[in-house]
Amino acid sequence: MSDRERSDGDSFWGDVDDGDALERFEALVDAVGDGLYRLDALGHFVGVNETVLETTGYERADLLGAHVSAVLDDESVERIERDFRRRLAAGDHDDPVRAHEITVETADGDVITCDLRITLLVSDGTFRGSVGVVRDVTDRRRELERYETIVETIRDGVYVLDEEYRFVSVNEAYTEMTGYPRSELLGAHCSLVVDDDVSSRAASASRELACEPADDAATIEADIRRADGDRLPAESRFTPLPSPDGSFHGTVGVVRDVTERREYERKLEASNERLEQFAYAASHDLQEPLRMITSYLQLLERRYGDAFDDDGEEFLAYAVDGADRMREMIDGLLAYSRVDTQGEPFESVDLDAVLADACRDLQFRIDESGAELAAEPLPRVRCDGGQIRQVFQNLLENAIAYSGEGSPRIDVSADRTGSTWRISVRDDGVGIDPADADRAFEMFQRFHAREEHAGTGIGLALCKRIVERHGGEIRIDSEPGEGATVSFTLPVAEP
Repeated sequence: MSDRERSDGDSFWGDVDDGDALERFEALVDAVGDGLYRLDALGHFVGVNETVLETTGYERADLLGAHVSAVLDDESVERIERDFRRRLAAGDHDDPVRAHEITVETADGDVITCDLRITLLVSDGTFRGSVGVVRDVTDRRRELERYETIVETIRDGVYVLDEEYRFVSVNEAYTEMTGYPRSELLGAHCSLVVDDDVSSRAASASRELACEPADDAATIEADIRRADGDRLPAESRFTPLPSPDGSFHGTVGVVRDVTERREYERKLEASNERLEQFAYAASHDLQEPLRMITSYLQLLERRYGDAFDDDGEEFLAYAVDGADRMREMIDGLLAYSRVDTQGEPFESVDLDAVLADACRDLQFRIDESGAELAAEPLPRVRCDGGQIRQVFQNLLENAIAYSGEGSPRIDVSADRTGSTWRISVRDDGVGIDPADADRAFEMFQRFHAREEHAGTGIGLALCKRIVERHGGEIRIDSEPGEGATVSFTLPVAEP
């Protein structure tokens, strides 16, 4: 027997004949300042500290030798014993067993809620008893109950996980989503209701968020594995539980059934696909009759041009111009309809090279207009290089076309925010009314007379479709007479 043990009945350590167990228990006592106790293999108290006595209101002599059920309710005792049996059978008795929110009956008849952590004492394969750390969390539980009353009225599922990702609280909506009763969920690992890869991603995201100083949350969309074997599409938004010392103590999350949303998205995707097919087929089928119209108009002009009077020549010019504009519009529609169907896979692309290619395509226009282009060093992004080249080309063409009286001045820059780059193309041209900024990205929208500026009104709509294919956003910031800045976002290229 260790010389630190005492044989008198008031000894906190009691009779311990296992040196390894004693060392573990002493380390536990040194590390915490809460209530500490030790039970023998039959569940009788053989040691308690002063905090346990203060918490329960019992005298030391009342507890020593008494069974743990003297202070714990039957449900708590049964749950702890189940944990004991499971750990002992699995051979993982060296790990702490945590029984959350046990109910303790005090000497004066009050009922308090405590948080409990237990370590099993096993020597030579024989179970010798257990030691535990207990903390009164009654006030915290009462506060939680007030919140739970509110949470139970929410239609979305709400859950709380501890640091081991086991459920410690769920609302009624969550039990309905999963099909499991509350009693089966509490204490179970979150992998009970989601696939292992989902729980791993959620765990990584939770711990990353716990290290961030700003309040933030993560969102994961995945299927819930229901108790009946069905899968429920769901979206979970979660954040780490607040902790005074900044350590990770668990996660709280809200889950929403997205079955209807997924069905709506499926139908919308199918509808968009049909519209793309229609736009492609319609514009493609219009090419041949348009070519015929244009050819005969040109033939008419060559053969009989001298026979027309001034009005006839003007009418013919209108017809040829209309046919040319129709061809441009059809070409624009074809390009618009092919953004998703004929785009290239995304890869890491150097935007400096993409901008240089777009400038080469527009070299004649740049030289003719006397445009001055200044570009900051641009990053690598994950994109379809050909499509982003088209975006740059359209934006530069607009900047030149709407430059006003003087030579155009165009600036291209990039700023990073998190996992995205915002690319901005700024000009000093005529600008537009801020009220028209959103409408500018709609098909066939024009804000200037055709005599002033040519164009089909498809360019910005095409830019928006390309940027949205990349998961980004595009916007215009402008004032009349003060130029315009068109900015769009693209994902950062992973190293």
